Amino acid sequence: MMLPMTLLRSLCEKGFYEPMPIQRLVLPEAIKTRANIIGTAQTGSGKTLAFGLPILTRLVDAAASTTFGVNDDDENAVYRAYDAPQALIIIPTRELAIQVKDHLQVCCKYNRIKIAVVVGGISQQKQERLLSKKPEIVVATPGRLLQLIEEGNEYLGKISMIKYFVIDEADRMIERGHYSEMEKILAIINRFVLL
Repeated sequence: MMLPMTLLRSLCEKGFYEPMPIQRLVLPEAIKTRANIIGTAQTGSGKTLAFGLPILTRLVDAAASTTFGVNDDDENAVYRAYDAPQALIIIPTRELAIQVKDHLQVCCKYNRIKIAVVVGGISQQKQERLLSKKPEIVVATPGRLLQLIEEGNEYLGKISMIKYFVIDEADRMIERGHYSEMEKILAIINRFVLL
């Protein structure tokens, strides 16, 4: 599947020895050719790792090529400090956002990849503190993400510089009335592309 050893090690420790069907289809294309992927699968089919592992692989590879810090516990676990988020994962609900963050965090056990959750119902000040640590990955619900951007959060103000973008549960995003928020978020992201 072309995954770094540190990610494979974390997956094996969690009992993931074989890729799920969607992962088998998506991972080689997303990692090797950097293809854009649109996928659909049932709940519990492994979608989170199907979109998360290619992102984590790219971040691990980038950190290995230009390392600014090394994890003292494992010489293979490296990290790189970024000035802007590298990946944005938009999710319709707080519960799902936290679940996705937890799944990805398990994979990062041997890497110093930081992941922040930006959702309503959790202290905004706490989330701003997490964002001040410059997480490589931001998992967010559209409403709170847009609120923090509009209020001038410095780190999220650079969201147009992301390299990896995921809309999880896109059908639910539209059903739940997030369409106007998504339009604004996409306009912010595309502003950098159009310049």
